[in-house]
Amino acid sequence: MNTALKRAEEVLEKNKISTAPVDVEKIMQIEGLDLEEWQFEGRIKEAYLGDCIGVKKGLPSCERRELVAHALGHHFLGVGNHCYFATHNYLTLKKQERIAQ
Repeated sequence: MNTALKRAEEVLEKNKISTAPVDVEKIMQIEGLDLEEWQFEGRIKEAYLGDCIGVKKGLPSCERRELVAHALGHHFLGVGNHCYFATHNYLTLKKQERIAQ
């Protein structure tokens, strides 16, 4: 079993969630994370920074849910992009994204 799937099962068990669809915003609140809509420009739709998940304003609810879940993947796996892009190379960023999915 891969690390992300194992960690997801642990989170669901800890929070006594056994039915779909999973309320990702509830998990985010339990974890003490804030959700905000940000006015991103260009291709950026989501960011996980510290204790905040930012999603692009005006997204359909299904896409917003998917992006929150993605940010939670970074949160629970400790592989967040920390906005120090000048010190990260492309391969490191790609590895972080694969692990969080």
